[in-house]
Formats: sequence, structure tokens, C-alpha cells
Amino acid sequence: MNQILQRIKKAYHLETDAEVANFLDIKPSTLSMQKNRGRLNLERIIQKCSELNKNWLFDGIGEKWEPERSGRRKIPIFSSLKIVDGNILNFQESIKSADIFTDIGNNGLEFPITDNVIGYALSGDVYPQILKKNDIAFVDLTKKTPRDGMPYLLSTSQEVICGRLIKQSGEYVLPEQDFKSISSNGNFSILGEVIGLMRKCDL
Repeated sequence: MNQILQRIKKAYHLETDAEVANFLDIKPSTLSMQKNRGRLNLERIIQKCSELNKNWLFDGIGEKWEPERSGRRKIPIFSSLKIVDGNILNFQESIKSADIFTDIGNNGLEFPITDNVIGYALSGDVYPQILKKNDIAFVDLTKKTPRDGMPYLLSTSQEVICGRLIKQSGEYVLPEQDFKSISSNGNFSILGEVIGLMRKCDL
């Protein structure tokens, strides 16, 4: 029973039993009485938590949310990406750290969420004033056409990097001191455009 209440707190960012009672639209004393009797009003919980997966809510099994009911979308977050044939992502062999739901912590994500958006946790500082270690770069995998000054997730023969492309003498390069000047003549491939950022997430 207490586990059910803990899951409600976790799902809806609540901290106290009083906040849970308010969420369930009952008096705190009513919730306290139900706890003392060992019998929660499951009908009300199901009604108020309609977008939660009931297997997760009651037994801790499966996904937390019922996306088709909640309208929430989840974005997979990767700490490592496996690249094959130069520019093809192999998600089965990539390291997935977590999923982030579009409403988590009122994060204010203001870009279209589609199945083609992933998150990539940066393993080191890219631009010390902009992109830092453990920031999450959100990448639209359908946007592969380079644009001057825009940041991209790129693959080289050795690694996946995040960098801003600059057009110089008719080709796109990474002029930052952190990288060798890699031109668009085949030394890197664009995996997708960085369309958003979340600061300092320890996964």
C-alpha cells in the first residue's frame, strides 16, 4: 500500500501524504485513515491516475506511463552510440541510459517531439560556455542537411562528437580548438541536428 503511494509521489512529483491527498481530491485525514486500515480507495486512485500504467502503479512492473492516454512522449537517452558503415546508428548495440518524458520536471522542451528525436549525453565539455559534460543534446535524426553555425551530432571514423559546423570556402568544417578541422569531404557524417539541450543530467 505504501509503495502505491510512493509511486504516485514519484509520478506526479509529490512529496508528502498531504499533497497526495490533495491530488486525489480527499482530505489528508481520510488518506491517513485509509492507511491505518490498510485499505486505499483504489477506485479513486485509478480515476485520478488514469494515465499511469496500472501494472506499474500497483506492482512496479512495466513502463510508468500509458502514452496513448497521457499524450506524453518519451525520448530515449543514450550515453554511447554504435555507428556502423560510417553513418548508420545501431540502437541495439548502443548504450541507452534512460528515457525522458516530455513533461518531466516541466522541462520546457519547445521542439517537436517525434520518433526521430533522441537524446545524447555528452561525455565531455564541447563548448565550455555552452555544452558541458552530462548535458543532454536532443537530436533530430531527420535533419542531416548542414546549415552554417548550427550544432550537429557527427560521426567520424573513431567517435561520435557534437559540434557546430561553419561554412568555409564552400565546405563545412569544425573550427573549434577541441577538434581537428574535419571537412565535409567524407571525414565526418552528420547524424542529426541538435535541436534542444538539457543541462547537467547525471545518468
